Amino acid sequence: MTRKYLIDGALLTAEQVGEIKNPTESQKRQFIQQSGISDQKLQDIEAMMDAIAPVIRDYVVKAATPLVDRICELEQKVAELADRPLVPWQGVWDAEKEFKRNTFCSDKGAMWIAMCDSKGIRPGSGDGVWRLCVKAGRDAKDAR
Repeated sequence: MTRKYLIDGALLTAEQVGEIKNPTESQKRQFIQQSGISDQKLQDIEAMMDAIAPVIRDYVVKAATPLVDRICELEQKVAELADRPLVPWQGVWDAEKEFKRNTFCSDKGAMWIAMCDSKGIRPGSGDGVWRLCVKAGRDAKDAR
């Protein structure tokens, strides 16, 4: 059988007492008196908590700070990604234009993605700078 405590006229289990949000001093005293804890034992417990609470707080802060920092960093990256276009289009290839890695361009009717940053290297040159995404189609001049 589960032990019950009479708190403000209600019979509660220890778990239910623990769920009381912002218990009053009266509620705390009612529980302590019924639990059989002596005043000296209670003072010892309170002194121990006063001594250990700052250590626990410092440990939690030290452990959580890098996680909070990483979450903030990731939230910033998510916001940046949400603002980026789905296909970073650079337009038609031009030898004078600088192309960044993972951007797209067209050249001779085909679409290419830059595998690394480049300038002046034409798509399809075989050097691994560009990868073909969409092959150029036939002219539609003779389509019927």
